[in-house]
Amino acid sequence: MLNPMYCLFEYASKNNYSLQINPASYINPHHLTYFKFVGRIIALALFHNKYIDKGFTLPFYKRILDKPLTMLDLKSIDEDFYNSLKWVKENDLEECGLELYFAHEFDVLGEVKIHELKPGGEDILVTEENKEEYVNSMVSWRFTRGVEEQFKSSWRASTRLSRYSGYNTSTSGSWS
Repeated sequence: MLNPMYCLFEYASKNNYSLQINPASYINPHHLTYFKFVGRIIALALFHNKYIDKGFTLPFYKRILDKPLTMLDLKSIDEDFYNSLKWVKENDLEECGLELYFAHEFDVLGEVKIHELKPGGEDILVTEENKEEYVNSMVSWRFTRGVEEQFKSSWRASTRLSRYSGYNTSTSGSWS
């Protein structure tokens, strides 16, 4: 079920074998049912204090526990993406002559798609004044990138079970 060959999950990056939801999981018409099942398994594991052999990414667990995600969390799943955003944040884009827009191209099953980070984003140039918004939008997109429906399906199932079992997510330790 957690094997990336089933297209529900994928490895975080080429160098990180932690699992994250695969944005192409919609290829399976029953994928939301599978995510609901996975959510129940995660909740049962949490309830019984069991370790899940195939590790998920830290951001995945933080989302389950409703903890805020930060740009630094990106480093654990996609260091190249993190370094690119860090470079954007630390350098003067106008001085470098770099033209970025509030849109991002990404590949899903060989098809290049464009995601606007805000309405009309393909036409909004990133400047020194709005680059913080751009970086925050990119961080948010990288963690969600088309997997909200899948995450909600698994999360809903795990919270329903954890609420029933009395599991308290506020005792999550140092994942703040």
